[in-house]
Amino acid sequence: WPEDRTVMCGTFEGLYISDDGGRAWRESNINPPRMGRLVAMSSAFADDQLIPAWFGRVSRWGTPANSILFLFVLMAGAGMALADTPGYVMRYADVGGGRIVFTYEDDLWLVTENRGDARRITSHPGTEMAAKISPDGKRIAYSAEYTGSRQVYIMPSEGGPPTQLTFYSDVGPMPPRGGFDYWIQDWTPDGKILVRMNRTPWGPRPGRYFLVDPAGGLEEPLPIQVGGSADFSPSGNQLAFTYFDREFRTWKRHMGGRNQDIWTFDLEAMESKRLTTWQGSDNFPMLHGETIYFTSDRSGRPQLYQVPVSGGVPQRITFEGSYNSAADLSPDGKNIVMVYGDRGRYQIAQLERETGNLLTLTDNNLDESPSFSPNGRMVLYATTQANKGVLYMISLY
Repeated sequence: WPEDRTVMCGTFEGLYISDDGGRAWRESNINPPRMGRLVAMSSAFADDQLIPAWFGRVSRWGTPANSILFLFVLMAGAGMALADTPGYVMRYADVGGGRIVFTYEDDLWLVTENRGDARRITSHPGTEMAAKISPDGKRIAYSAEYTGSRQVYIMPSEGGPPTQLTFYSDVGPMPPRGGFDYWIQDWTPDGKILVRMNRTPWGPRPGRYFLVDPAGGLEEPLPIQVGGSADFSPSGNQLAFTYFDREFRTWKRHMGGRNQDIWTFDLEAMESKRLTTWQGSDNFPMLHGETIYFTSDRSGRPQLYQVPVSGGVPQRITFEGSYNSAADLSPDGKNIVMVYGDRGRYQIAQLERETGNLLTLTDNNLDESPSFSPNGRMVLYATTQANKGVLYMISLY
């Protein structure tokens, strides 16, 4: 709500502007315009007026209260002296080797698990994002725009000169719903990098998976035509993935041609298998042992489900609250942390897999993106304090 009383309002069709209650006009053109979808321009949002609140490893939808405009949640903190000017968020955080790496102001920042000041480790005008710390904690793989196109780079985990690993041109700028090229998903146990790249012969939007070797050489395509978010098994011989990508889109309860299902790919047998056939959305798979955990809207709102790697009927595992998503699995597979939504509050909760007990870990209103530390003893998450955002660590033991 700027001083000139102009209201900017984000809808599923784009960004609208109205001059003090007058006729609204379309400022951005993300999707084809449709009638009757402008959300109310008020100081609070109703429960069904959901807006994007975080873009990290997992995207989720929050319902902020007492807010004029929440196109993005401005995240700040972790000991940094940050300006009050809105426009940037903390995102794409990853934990490993006693450190946390994340993107802020289009650069990479590093902070230890034991608190302290966050340190900027990149400063190029291009955007660095989607950083992942290697299993041994010694290297950081990330996506950056140093040469006019987005590519994959690695650097020492303490910071230092980057090494470029890919050289094929990216697809160029895309609208927010299209995400971005060279999306780093994970490290394999043997030290390669799983990257989703927008390289398909039928268009720039779909992406497929490639393995990038830090030692150099051409990236190796996996025999999967298209894919979205994915997760390797601890052994590295199985990949759980979704055949389509919709992680950056604003669709909810979508039952159309881009509905997502859970698949597996066996890298030894070179075979894929479809595990779910729900007409809605099954996404964000997490693979541990012989079980895949995932988010599904088959109950109306996002909840967590599980399905055996061998196939079977998916089973719902979260029942408390109206919203359970943005989950992360502990390294030993015994616990799941998630964003737990109930009565308009979004907190971090832990689900004990053996007993089914749900323990609320935080007492805030809008907590985001929980992630286990590699030893499973702490949980990293983001929240807001005094209209600013901070990163927190919870000790579980």
